[in-house]
Amino acid sequence: MAATHNLTPTISITDFPSAANSTAQADRGTPDIVIQQHVAFYRQNGVVAADAGEVIWIAKKAGTIEAAQAVLAVAPTGTHDVSIEILKGNAGGAYTSILSSPILFDTGVDRTPLAATLAVTSYLEADSFQVVVTIPTSNADGTDLLVMLWLREQPS
Repeated sequence: MAATHNLTPTISITDFPSAANSTAQADRGTPDIVIQQHVAFYRQNGVVAADAGEVIWIAKKAGTIEAAQAVLAVAPTGTHDVSIEILKGNAGGAYTSILSSPILFDTGVDRTPLAATLAVTSYLEADSFQVVVTIPTSNADGTDLLVMLWLREQPS
């Protein structure tokens, strides 16, 4: 199995103070902010989906979970389900799901992303995120799994 978890470059949006915007900034009463947006992902590339569990992200700052999606290049057929869970945990506690229910590929259309319904939308500094893939049958046939998690961190 060729499971990978890669990160795209961090994107930072900054409202820099300058002579041109300092008056407008003061009028708004809004402090300068820096927002970092991350996309963490887990991938089983070029293989039939298989049971797995891997940590894909450790938060540097507190933030919000913006969205989660999963896709299979080739969807499973028949009763060969592929179930995806995304968990959040920290140093003192057990991992718990951030989803209202797992993302479930039972049958479907190839290359059709499934969006998750989030039950939890916030996290703390040093929280970690884990993707868990469960195949209830021994012969799942969905291939090329990709799970993506969009996170936004803002320093306090």
